[in-house]
Amino acid sequence: MRHVGKHLANGEPVDQAVEDVQLREWAIDNGILVPGIGGWRLKNIVPRMGPKRVEPHEDLKKLGEKVPTDEEMTPCVRNGSLFYDSGIGTSLGSASSSSVHLSKDTPKRPLSPDTLLSDPRRRSSYLPCCGSTRPYNFQETGKADSRDPTRFQGDTTGGTTICSQIHAVLPPASFSEISSRNSLRREEYRIGWISALKVEFRAALQMLDQRHQPILGHSSDDNLYVQGRIGIHNVVLTCLPEGRYGTNFAAMVATRMMNTYPNIQIGFMVGIGGGLPSPQNDIRLGDVIVSRPEREHGGVVQYDMGKYTVDGFQRTGFLNAPPERLLAVLNIMPEHDEPLPRCRTATYPGAQLDRLFCPTYIHVTSNQTCIDCSETETLKRGPGNREAGPHVYYGTIASGNMVIKDAGARDLLVQKHGVLCFEMEAAGLMNTNFPCLVIRGVSDYADSHKNDVWKKYAAASAAEYARSLICAIPENMYSK
Repeated sequence: MRHVGKHLANGEPVDQAVEDVQLREWAIDNGILVPGIGGWRLKNIVPRMGPKRVEPHEDLKKLGEKVPTDEEMTPCVRNGSLFYDSGIGTSLGSASSSSVHLSKDTPKRPLSPDTLLSDPRRRSSYLPCCGSTRPYNFQETGKADSRDPTRFQGDTTGGTTICSQIHAVLPPASFSEISSRNSLRREEYRIGWISALKVEFRAALQMLDQRHQPILGHSSDDNLYVQGRIGIHNVVLTCLPEGRYGTNFAAMVATRMMNTYPNIQIGFMVGIGGGLPSPQNDIRLGDVIVSRPEREHGGVVQYDMGKYTVDGFQRTGFLNAPPERLLAVLNIMPEHDEPLPRCRTATYPGAQLDRLFCPTYIHVTSNQTCIDCSETETLKRGPGNREAGPHVYYGTIASGNMVIKDAGARDLLVQKHGVLCFEMEAAGLMNTNFPCLVIRGVSDYADSHKNDVWKKYAAASAAEYARSLICAIPENMYSK
């Protein structure tokens, strides 16, 4: 057995090493292991498996601390690391908490799940013993059942258990705390947050102050939800399926969310988009665009919905505005073209990479970035001063099912509708029952020079604005 733990009196992280890879993968696939801080933890239950018996760490003897008995030793996970803890009178990682080395010569010893489950302090971070290979099915009562090892009854509110693919989506916690308890009732979540891309979803997850259990939807809902808390508000996040984009898929995901979480009263579509700069709005890469009703538009215009006549294309239809109560909260947010705080979760790529080229200058296709593009073809602009933080702009966002990588088409949209940003999902949300405000971070200028350099920073900028807006929402804002 490899070394998998060490004394955690100072709370330092340790290396994670689980020898039985097949057992771990089986537990993940069957929903027994769920995401924890930096790794996996067992979901509220303890299998009737034999953990390794260990000898006390020499440091405990030197400190004169009580050596825990066999009955008191419990396998735990902290900071993504497997260790054994006494769990007596203190929380995990405190100065009097003990953890020890696992030895390759230590014998196996059965550990009663009834003993462990009787102490609520020990329920939150158990890991199946690497030495056992017998699969079990665990019910929410904590009882093991070997009759059908392929099944696992997870969320008792109707959700399906999490599959191993969630590990690729959920990043390790940064300044967010992952709660070890079960999720709240679905009726207690009032805010919905939708992302379209994985980079946007990862940025959203970092905004949570507390992360509850992630779940899949009910039988007719294929969405993957991550539930949590931001400030005083319970929030549920989801993302469009990988490789699925556009207004139709956005509408489908939002409708599913509202069916699964019927008490959602505030919705956000948060992600990246193409900025449409103009002489009136000096939009830069990384800036944040927020939908707000202006002129005949409710905040979002679907530019590709209409009909062709002898006079050309005529746009038809009207999209709803965001909820009035949510628009009222914008009054206490930073003003139009005002700076926002410096982004905490992503690094500013640098002003030297923020170049707006002449509309007639086409990208040099031999390179994905603009390293070979002529500097003489850039438009002359002021310094921008975005190193200190992005700016925020409020107005109309253009939405449609086509990717715009043409400066001529971009400028035409600005001229006809006065839009600030282009994206591909919001139009599918505005006329559903999902009460939505659209927030976009500018990752490109919707021209042929579009690339991925600014995606992460733009997604983080939009997510951090959304977080600050949620924190500004009063608790009594929801209708009964």
